[in-house]
Amino acid sequence: MSKTFDFTAANGVPFRAVIEAARIVPSDGRLAVAFYDRRYPQTEHGQFVSDYFTSTLLEVNDGSGIDLYGGVENWRVDGESLAKVQQWVREEVGS
Repeated sequence: MSKTFDFTAANGVPFRAVIEAARIVPSDGRLAVAFYDRRYPQTEHGQFVSDYFTSTLLEVNDGSGIDLYGGVENWRVDGESLAKVQQWVREEVGS
């Protein structure tokens, strides 16, 4: 069962963040959050962009946001949107 969080970044791009049981890294049990661009319906969530370990996402606290994929300018999550994703991750995984 996946847990999803839809948000629109400051640049207007609608994203979906997804935590799935399948995104647990078997070697160490760490959870990952997958990000999708909802403008492109290539999967049920949109176009896959990238994924990050939940621990990595929660460590970002300088307000600058994150680049989901360095080669595509629109695939950037601003600091305010990232803070919302981080709050959702904390609620879902209890970190």
